[in-house]
Amino acid sequence: MNLGPGRSDPQDMKRRHVITLALLAAGVTATPAIADVVPRDGAWGGTITSEACDPAQGGCAPTEELGFFKLRARTVSALSYTVLVACYNRETRETYDRAFTGGKRFPSGQRVPTNLRLVETYDESSDGRSGSATTTLDFRGSRAKLTVRLSVGGSIERCTGRTTIPLRRGPLR
Repeated sequence: MNLGPGRSDPQDMKRRHVITLALLAAGVTATPAIADVVPRDGAWGGTITSEACDPAQGGCAPTEELGFFKLRARTVSALSYTVLVACYNRETRETYDRAFTGGKRFPSGQRVPTNLRLVETYDESSDGRSGSATTTLDFRGSRAKLTVRLSVGGSIERCTGRTTIPLRRGPLR
């Protein structure tokens, strides 16, 4: 029943209210979909600024963590990264940060799968530190990202780290 401008039928309003509450209770909401990043051919990379701390060097200082790789026909090559790892020396009982440069042993030729998330675990070494690296290239969502997880060290020193670097296609600036 139309009661004129600005007026509604009370039964119609009640019906709309019940339908809205039922949809909300069922978890139906109108949220916009986030488009995935298209893994286009070219150079990909990114940087973040972190703080490296070393008491022996007199404190903390800003440092750049970075990652880059090439992509052609969804195939990854020339992966390289420099990330910070937190180290603990069992002999001196000191904790400090060190830069870890890796990617040399990343299995080149891996393809980004249709789910847009490539995960590889491999052995890696840098400056005498050896251990396990897990690299994730993730093109899902609105921003591509590189995540590196490291667990390196030996009997005296143990280092671990996890860094996520937002990526963009094109040259690093």
